[in-house]
Amino acid sequence: MSEKGHPPLGGGEESARGAGEEGGKNKKEPPPPRRSKKVQKIIDEDIKDGEKLHIEGTPFFLINNLVIRGAVPKDIFRRAIEIELNAAR
Repeated sequence: MSEKGHPPLGGGEESARGAGEEGGKNKKEPPPPRRSKKVQKIIDEDIKDGEKLHIEGTPFFLINNLVIRGAVPKDIFRRAIEIELNAAR
């Protein structure tokens, strides 16, 4: 459950559309334009990459083997880069 007591959204675009409809979105609006096969392939590959890395949300950053999740101050990024540079020496 989220902070506001709502179940987390899963299922990507279809789930988001359903949530919009439940929230009172005008159901008479035309559906969004279809993606080209090329764009959909890129999106599908990105999703697979994210799943392999256990990325569950954004923002998400990898600095070599260090993971930074969420919005963090610049100092955290600087420190992570310093750690990885020192480890490489």
